[in-house]
Amino acid sequence: MLGTYPFNYCSFVSWDVLFTDLHEAKYLQSTYSQLSKSDEMYLQLKKIRDAECVKMNQASNALLAIKMKDKCEWREELVAEKILLECDLRNKLIVNKIRELKYSEEYSQVYKKQWPHKGSISVSNFEFDVKNQDKPKNNKHTDFYVLALSHGTTLNMSKIATVNDENKLVFNDIFTLNGLEDNFVVNVEVYTLRLKTKKDNKLSIYRSLFKKKTHNCCTSKIYYEDVNVNELLQSEILSPSFTPCVNFTLTKHQIGNNALFISPPTESKFRNYVNVNVTVNSLDLGTDLSGFLTWGTKQDAVITWERKWCSLKGSSFSIYNYPQDEGYDRDPCESFNLEYCLVPLVKEVHNCPRKRTFVIKTGRPSTFRDSEGITLRKRQNFVLEKFYVSADNNEDYKKWTGTLESTLDTMRDWKRLVFVDDYYTTL
Repeated sequence: MLGTYPFNYCSFVSWDVLFTDLHEAKYLQSTYSQLSKSDEMYLQLKKIRDAECVKMNQASNALLAIKMKDKCEWREELVAEKILLECDLRNKLIVNKIRELKYSEEYSQVYKKQWPHKGSISVSNFEFDVKNQDKPKNNKHTDFYVLALSHGTTLNMSKIATVNDENKLVFNDIFTLNGLEDNFVVNVEVYTLRLKTKKDNKLSIYRSLFKKKTHNCCTSKIYYEDVNVNELLQSEILSPSFTPCVNFTLTKHQIGNNALFISPPTESKFRNYVNVNVTVNSLDLGTDLSGFLTWGTKQDAVITWERKWCSLKGSSFSIYNYPQDEGYDRDPCESFNLEYCLVPLVKEVHNCPRKRTFVIKTGRPSTFRDSEGITLRKRQNFVLEKFYVSADNNEDYKKWTGTLESTLDTMRDWKRLVFVDDYYTTL
């Protein structure tokens, strides 16, 4: 304990100890009071970081008590090590976020930017191929592994796993990540810890009785503020014994791809690939557009035009006769989902009597169904429909075509389109 100080002074000192560079600490002191008034996110991160330090201190004390026992139970030690690792990783994520926030020249614009598209993904079934290694006889130690997924300040930890008889390291956990932006990057790290899981013989036990009981773990100091008493506390905690053995990243390019190439260290036990399932749970397109458009239906060589009220909500495109039909939640006279649309959007229609016309091509499920009554998602089970759409003016034309193109591009990147290529172009 370092004593009691005014709140602002404690805040200054606490940020000094977060960063080792003196120049950085002085910069934070000079700008903290100004940023704290305008940046609520900064204060929230600081409070979360202080709470994590309390958890780290408690986890460290529990682990130390386990290690100092005369008969240390490896299962208890393993669980305590994992808890300490999780606290340590989460604390580092928060500190990195604070550092990134503080040193962004336009932090208010960067962190308050509203991204139009956000999605939710599930990551599951990590499977690593481990190199064949001769297992020594009477081996008393076991290698344990844990996997960590991090994005921003969000951390997900797997259950503890070991390499199976087929030299596979499998994590069966299902991780759900929400609020991901278009350019999301999820960091994946695998940590390992070797513990003695078999008992020693009698001679080794007798020898250990004459040895002084100490722990040889590394320690570090953390500083955090107790907001209840406005005190800056100092604690010496154990460092996690888990060591990193492989790391890589996941982006939206891995959606739908089971095999992923990785580059583990040369001395690593892992091979150069990992199997993982990355699927999209939901995609918030943030699309909300409505207005009058002239809708055309082509029969033979004649296009019949009719003015309609059109509404685009997310990936759902609905067509009504009147605006009030949408307001009263009446069924649309026509609707389709952009998931079945074909890209790219046709923006120039030749030999069309109406200017500012574009074409939406979409596939609709046919009447063919399997034995369970479900329409199979195969190309031959879909029929093509083309919708001719004409805008009243150039402003509406640019607004609708731009929104549709942006939405379809996002859905294609997130693997939400049923038809990736333009299969029906010649039809």
